Amino acid sequence: MPAPAAKAPWTLDVQTAYSTFGSSPKGLSAAEAATRLKTNGLNTLATDQTVPAWRILLEQFTSPLILILVGASLLSLALGEGTESAIILLMVLLSGLLAFYQEYRSEKALRQLRVKMSRQAQVVRGGVSKRIDAAELVVGDLVELELGSVVPADLRLVDVNDLEMDESMLTGESVPVAKTMHEIAGAKLAPQDRVNIAFMGTHAVQGSGIGIVVAVATETEMGKTANLLTKRTDETEFQQGIHRFGNFLLKVTIALSIIVAGILGLLHGQWTESLLFALALAVGISPELLPVIVTINLSRGALLMSKKFVLVKRLISIEDLGSADVLCTDKTGTLTVGTLRVRDSIAPDGTSNPLVLDLAAQCIDLAKDGRATNPIDQAILNAGTKTRSKVYDEVAFDFSRRRMSCVIDDGKGGRTLVVKGATDEVIKQCSTCIEGTGTCPLPSRDQTKMRAFADSWHDKGYRLVAVARRPINAQASYSQADEKDLELVG
Repeated sequence: MPAPAAKAPWTLDVQTAYSTFGSSPKGLSAAEAATRLKTNGLNTLATDQTVPAWRILLEQFTSPLILILVGASLLSLALGEGTESAIILLMVLLSGLLAFYQEYRSEKALRQLRVKMSRQAQVVRGGVSKRIDAAELVVGDLVELELGSVVPADLRLVDVNDLEMDESMLTGESVPVAKTMHEIAGAKLAPQDRVNIAFMGTHAVQGSGIGIVVAVATETEMGKTANLLTKRTDETEFQQGIHRFGNFLLKVTIALSIIVAGILGLLHGQWTESLLFALALAVGISPELLPVIVTINLSRGALLMSKKFVLVKRLISIEDLGSADVLCTDKTGTLTVGTLRVRDSIAPDGTSNPLVLDLAAQCIDLAKDGRATNPIDQAILNAGTKTRSKVYDEVAFDFSRRRMSCVIDDGKGGRTLVVKGATDEVIKQCSTCIEGTGTCPLPSRDQTKMRAFADSWHDKGYRLVAVARRPINAQASYSQADEKDLELVG
């Protein structure tokens, strides 16, 4: 077994990572993997365990107010009021079943979401790549990632090929994160800064990679977050209020019953009849409809929220949410839709120009299903022209030059090279820019102004993509060397 890592996995170089976690480029042997699995257990989270229906149902009948009503029904039955006893029990049962139905439906929806999560992993063991149940992963396993792969455990990446990961479910950030295999300094880094780590539950949206399993189950970042969901939750203010009211009502009922029974017994001497009257009074004081009214109103709130695609796991939390004065959320996809949209397409002079968006929409790497391979390109595709020009060739995006290009038909029998990417990287390849219906030079001083202009948009929270072009002759193939002497479109 490997010794526990003294240093954070992201601070280790590739060779040290292999030795620290007792692995190699051939992965673990089947025997070693079996030994580690037996010692450390399955790679599963506590939240994978579903709450049984009987427990959800039982929890609906633990409120002091419910217990008072059950006691009142028994008293009614003892007094010979079978009809009244049945009515009280019916109200209690109706309230409990309504709350049970709502919470069980939420639990069922959560179960279905868990089923949709990938539970398979492509691992290398003994030099052979094979697919196994992700629950059988152990620290030191070598996991292969490809486009669309869901990461089954926390991985220290040892090989990447233009790998980008969607980490929105962990960090809330909508834009994919470019990954690296190189070590990173800093023992205490936020998850979004550990760019050589692939986190459990995130998925690959571009490229491929290989990583060593450095944490499984509850030791992963996702597992630590999931542990928060399994902790016993405190009572809400509304629950505490109901409990206080129930306890107060119980004390008042007992006190009044004793006082009434004592006074009537002393005045009339009929102690049996006085006690029966006091018990009947206790039944009358009990608010039989209160639990039903509360449950119906909370259920209505949960139903309205479900129409807004909000899943209410605990019905009682509706009241606390309604009492909130201030709601703090982050800026990205945790509580919002997490989908990027194009705000505007602007020419170098700052005016709106649809040509920028139309050209950008032509220069997109599409997957087999016709969708873009990353959220920014998908937003451009959604907002741009739906008429696509003939594409003769593409030069793929890479992280060193931070741009991509394609050669398209210009509609006049010629060809146009369109370049799209990070503002700095595109601007430095431009010698001119569009001005109105013409073209003007773009000297270095104006390039500096363009970068400052782009920075002003970045400061407002926007993400910018620069688009440039130039006419190009027909040739057998195109390369990065053709991305020069460009005209900045916007």
